[in-house]
Amino acid sequence: MSFLQTLFFESRLYLGIFSFVLFAAVLLIRPRLESESFRKRSLPIVMLAIVGLFVLQTLVVTQRETILLRLDRFVNAIVETNPMVLSELVHDRYDAEALDRQGFLDALDRWMERFDVYDVRYRKRDVSVDGINAELELGVMATVQIDKQSGQTHFGTWMIDWQQANDGAWRITSIRPIQIDGQPIQQMRPYLR
Repeated sequence: MSFLQTLFFESRLYLGIFSFVLFAAVLLIRPRLESESFRKRSLPIVMLAIVGLFVLQTLVVTQRETILLRLDRFVNAIVETNPMVLSELVHDRYDAEALDRQGFLDALDRWMERFDVYDVRYRKRDVSVDGINAELELGVMATVQIDKQSGQTHFGTWMIDWQQANDGAWRITSIRPIQIDGQPIQQMRPYLR
């Protein structure tokens, strides 16, 4: 189901490839059709179906897409140093590394005073949704400037847990670092002092 969801609702590239294959199959099969009326109608029907699939993909926003949009807002809030948006995206039930929601937001505020993050590039964004819970594996590269000194490019992998709140919005319940600059890491707290 996940592949079909990605194919029909989330990936324009996959839907484009599927549409090309479908169109090519109809072009190959069309001359062999015995029914003259179906032969004449097959191309317009396929073209309408393809257009309909792209319209459907534009209209439907899946839970995975919603989480990825929320992730983009979270990353942009860090880049733009926007604590209001960050507080909106962190769940009341946040719990990671002995930090609750307020402890995590306070640590982020301290971090954003010293660090400037820019030129963010995603390397991996795999989301798995299970009811009202979701897990996102994030691979990201960014340029980080510490205390206004020259910036350096760093890359890391993070596991971010999400939960759908009562208002229907997805919010972060924990962020766990996996590795930074190729080195395994167990805690983020030392970097947030």
